[in-house]
Amino acid sequence: MEQQAEEIDVIVPKHRSRYVSVKLEHIRVMVTTGRHIALSFNIEDGVMKLTTVPETEDREDIHRCAAFIKAVILGFSIPTASKFLHRDNLKIGSLKINTNDTYMKQNIIRTKSAIEDFTKTNILVNKDGNQLYILGTPLFIKNASDHISHLISLYN
Repeated sequence: MEQQAEEIDVIVPKHRSRYVSVKLEHIRVMVTTGRHIALSFNIEDGVMKLTTVPETEDREDIHRCAAFIKAVILGFSIPTASKFLHRDNLKIGSLKINTNDTYMKQNIIRTKSAIEDFTKTNILVNKDGNQLYILGTPLFIKNASDHISHLISLYN
């Protein structure tokens, strides 16, 4: 009995369309090689469509691929985002920094790699420094958020 094809649409915001279109072939190779997921990107409407094909063995691969693409859209590097393709229990958490204290933001950016190493996460700081995205398991994301929150509380 043949399973019905499953589709997932991933919306690409307009301000990330150019970046995604530049990285599209690399993304396509990561998604299609060995996973048998069809990928199409309509740059005009900003929709990346993932579809299972009859050769798709693991039906969860489409969800792993969608999570990988969402991580790339947020700004994680392709090697970092590719962790979603190999593990099921990864998430992306976010933490908003509600301050205009540039010294504190610079300090968080300086200590980012130490927090990543200690908490086994990957942290992405948006260009304004107002939002952090934390990639890891839920427990490690909480641990990293707690460390960053503690660091922020030192400045208040």
